[in-house]
Amino acid sequence: RVLVAVLVCFVAFAFSQDNTCLLGLSAPEPYPDMDACCWYESNSCCDSETVDQIVEQQAYMYGNITDSGRNANQTALECMTYIENLLCFLCDPVVYVTVDNGITMTMCKDFCDSFYSACSKLPAFGAEFALVGITDGTQLCEELEQIDPSGAKSATPHMDLMSIRKVEGEVPSLNIVVTDQDCFEGASVDVVGESECTPWVW
Repeated sequence: RVLVAVLVCFVAFAFSQDNTCLLGLSAPEPYPDMDACCWYESNSCCDSETVDQIVEQQAYMYGNITDSGRNANQTALECMTYIENLLCFLCDPVVYVTVDNGITMTMCKDFCDSFYSACSKLPAFGAEFALVGITDGTQLCEELEQIDPSGAKSATPHMDLMSIRKVEGEVPSLNIVVTDQDCFEGASVDVVGESECTPWVW
């Protein structure tokens, strides 16, 4: 069963004003031979622990979306490239996240629209989107933290980035802003799709 629990709870507890990275390293640096998110090898915010946990999460998502690779068709893989991008935003050397009375992430409208277009073609995703009233990319990105694999809205998603880094204490509120500039747009579908660090290449 495809799980439509596509992340995004961010761990503010590890982020300080002295850091230029959200998690992992305090500042981006080269990371050769990354096992995940390798399009950031030349300049990455991820440390080895973060990469190892992203590897685990992307394998889990890939297995659920493609039935352990048995349904790894072009539509499923295109959708998966956007999920990969979201998992890998932690490694992006440019942080589009602010922490002030909660967490705000700025995402690009074009990315959100393409994400919706790619994943809504999968029957299970399309059904879940319809169930929670998501009809376009802006709504999808704004509701990421609300999507639950059961189809119900929940403040505690089954699959989110909180599982990348376990923390103690209250989970801060998350606000996703969709805009056209100064925003997270991820790597291109072609770059992610042809990378050697994705589950469909292993």
